[in-house]
Amino acid sequence: MLLDPDGNVLYAAAQVEVICDRDGVETDRRLPADTPANVDGESPLVWTGRLLPRLEAARRFAFTRGLQLRHVDGLTYDFLFGMAEELDRADALMLVGAGPGGRDPVRLERNGVPHRGFLEGRVDGGRYLLVLHLTNLELAVPVEVTL
Repeated sequence: MLLDPDGNVLYAAAQVEVICDRDGVETDRRLPADTPANVDGESPLVWTGRLLPRLEAARRFAFTRGLQLRHVDGLTYDFLFGMAEELDRADALMLVGAGPGGRDPVRLERNGVPHRGFLEGRVDGGRYLLVLHLTNLELAVPVEVTL
């Protein structure tokens, strides 16, 4: 149940996006933007061609979600197996993105959080594992601030 400042029940509330600076001080208020998803059957993810070694990716990013890609028939098996085999041989993750050239962040749902996508592939005989790792957190060494 939502209440107004006087303690009365709200039956219809307007959502407002509150923007704060690094110190937590409010700088702006605005209506939230309606952002559509940018990954679907008509606009698939794009390989950027940028490979990142697995160990370096694990040290640089905090992966928040992983989605396994699966085949539905023999043709998609061959295609996905080839992708997994190429990534496994390189021992690296491929940066993938949305939009032309894969430059846009991945948004899987409307008003969803934008993520960077990394595709990991592993092969064991005739079996493969292809996982899309999503992250919106890059790990960095904190910078010392002198006052």
